[in-house]
Formats: sequence, structure tokens, C-alpha cells
Amino acid sequence: MYKKDWNALGIPAEIFIKEVNEDGLSFPLEVEATLILKATQLDELFVVEGQSLIYVEPYYYVIYSGNWFDHPYYHASVARSEKVS
Repeated sequence: MYKKDWNALGIPAEIFIKEVNEDGLSFPLEVEATLILKATQLDELFVVEGQSLIYVEPYYYVIYSGNWFDHPYYHASVARSEKVS
């Protein structure tokens, strides 16, 4: 997973996931990244970051932070899905 830091430009940040090759360092060229989370909630102020993915059957959970780290409303959130894409 990785974040596109659009919030630096005043655009909601996005978190993507992409398959990794067996070496754990490179990506398959033929595989596109999938958008899994976008900062759309008012209390996120265009920021989602610090993401982690866990799987607890039958759900995938993304735990992430929202809002600016130096704001009093900086918080952790969780998103849940049965599929990654």
C-alpha cells in the first residue's frame, strides 16, 4: 500500500494497493494499482495516512490516520471490506 500525497496540493489524499513480486521489492508491470481509500470525510481535512492492512477472516481491515498530525482532531479510523479491490 502507498499514499498519494495530494493533500499537499489541497486535493484529498488517496491510498492505493498493488501486488508485489515474489522478491518483495518490485511490482509486476502488467498489474495496475487499485484505489482503496480516499480522504472524503470532513474530519479528515483531505488527509489519510499511516495505513496498515490486516486480514481477519472473512474481512480485510485498513487502519489509518486522518486529519493533519498537528491538529487536535487527528485520529485513527478503520475501513473494512471482504475484498481488497
